[in-house]
Amino acid sequence: MATRSGAVAATRAPATRRSNSGILSLWLVRGTSEVAAALSFRPQYAINSVAVATAAAVAATLLALPIAYLAAHGDRRLPALFERASYVGYAVPGVVLGLALVYLGSQFGGALYRRGLILLPLLIFAYVVRFLPQSVGTTRAAFSGIDPSLREAARTLGRPPAGVFRAVTLPLVLPGLLGGAALVFLTTMKELPATLLLRPAGFETLVTHIWRAEHSGHYGQAALPALVLLAVSAVSMLVILAMEGYDVE
Repeated sequence: MATRSGAVAATRAPATRRSNSGILSLWLVRGTSEVAAALSFRPQYAINSVAVATAAAVAATLLALPIAYLAAHGDRRLPALFERASYVGYAVPGVVLGLALVYLGSQFGGALYRRGLILLPLLIFAYVVRFLPQSVGTTRAAFSGIDPSLREAARTLGRPPAGVFRAVTLPLVLPGLLGGAALVFLTTMKELPATLLLRPAGFETLVTHIWRAEHSGHYGQAALPALVLLAVSAVSMLVILAMEGYDVE
């Protein structure tokens, strides 16, 4: 479940997005077409961004599910330790995490690293480590909001624990899972430092193309991918806000 402070901030976002969209549209109109071919925007950049962000969101959601479930049910130390450990990656800057994974890959990846075969898995792993707390937080909030009597009623009707989880608990926490996945997806789409350090050769995303265009001073070439990124961010924010008001009681 997204935080209430996030919802307040989101209510102020439309005006800012409209202003940003206007500036980007102006850059797009004024952008020169006489630029290097390497700076021309390709739809594949958006496909790459969506692909890695989706993979990170799915992986973070699946990993957060058992952590949040155990943390929300009981005061055992081990689940609490796992939950707190998941927040460490969120405190580490993306560039530090990226450099650490580059070092580990170069030292222990061998030929797989030199050929770039493990760079994409390392990149998705970096996303998951960075943004797992977002999924854990929303998923645990969803588990904590379920009325225990619902599970008890299902048990008295003869359902085993796995059946209770599948038939009662999982449908109730599904909005929280989707909200957490949307949040991870959104932040992954915008992550630049780790992407620059870990992406395979020739693998461009929206943010890396925006960075290259801005770095070379061709703002017009950055306008279109920036507008696409704004549109995707708006859709993700709508999903997060839609999931925020769900009732699990």
